[in-house]
Amino acid sequence: MKIIFSKGNLKLNLQILPKDLQKKIYRITWRLFWRSFTPITAQIPTWYSRYLKIQKELYEAKYKNIHFMHLSFNCLPGNKKWIMGCQCDYCKTYGKGKLGRSYKRREYLKLLNDPYYLDTYLPNTSCSDWNEHILVSPSPKKIFDPYCGSPYESLEVYAVRENKQILQFDLSN
Repeated sequence: MKIIFSKGNLKLNLQILPKDLQKKIYRITWRLFWRSFTPITAQIPTWYSRYLKIQKELYEAKYKNIHFMHLSFNCLPGNKKWIMGCQCDYCKTYGKGKLGRSYKRREYLKLLNDPYYLDTYLPNTSCSDWNEHILVSPSPKKIFDPYCGSPYESLEVYAVRENKQILQFDLSN
């Protein structure tokens, strides 16, 4: 028996074939499909690369003592204002003149006189601990240090941050 196929009509050509051959083609086709198919639940979510970038930026902000409000995803460059202790490029270069230095000194003196001045200086948030100097629950860790980079910074904190040796031991005795 000779089978004549018509060009371009796959459905009709498959119906012409014997039933056993149709079933074999069906099984092979589905096997090939499932080999190359990846279900949506097994794929990496589309937002995951952005999430990794944000987590990396948050980690670096804690490491470099950059305030949360000055992160790239949180504030437009035109809306930034100086935050004491922040080590971002904007805050480091802010107030190079005499007026800027005196403003910074006044703000640091206010913070030295009133330890809660930072809470009034920055926007109040109830769901974030970013403005906390040291978070004590489970284990103590520094979140944001308002004295970082200022003349009022603790010598020990400065030495740890800059990886400098501050204690000299004389073992010759």
